[in-house]
Amino acid sequence: MRLAARAVKPGRDAVPGGGFCLETDTHLEHSPDRKDGVRRLMSSLQDFISGQNIDRFLEQLSQPLEPSRSEMLLRLLMEEEDRLGRSREQLDLARQRVTDGASRIGRLKTLAACYPPESDFARRALAVTATLERTQELIEAHYQRLRTEWRRERLDGEEQGSAPL
Repeated sequence: MRLAARAVKPGRDAVPGGGFCLETDTHLEHSPDRKDGVRRLMSSLQDFISGQNIDRFLEQLSQPLEPSRSEMLLRLLMEEEDRLGRSREQLDLARQRVTDGASRIGRLKTLAACYPPESDFARRALAVTATLERTQELIEAHYQRLRTEWRRERLDGEEQGSAPL
């Protein structure tokens, strides 16, 4: 199977919003090497899409939202985190999200403290801070799960590599 990405041009084969599509050439023979390559490509593509979705959800959660919308975004955030691969790169990205989230919460609290507590801005900032703190808990839990799994896989690999033949 041959995969090729191409830009979608306006016209009969356009997709809503434009962008890219993935073309396949399914009439080629299917060798195990090609299937493994396709699996790796699709896994990388899924990780990229999940990462982009996570960033988008985090961006939206940093704005004042209705509670129902906030809950929906938190649920979607958890689903996307579960879809991510368990590579070192994903571990590093999760660590960066933890750091960025903590920084964002700190900045918002500092900014809210500059206003009288009864002001509209301070009330909205505190509501957003509460949402961000819930989000931060989820992101930190995801990072800890990834870290534990990554360490376990490394240890399992070392044990298998040192086992007698």
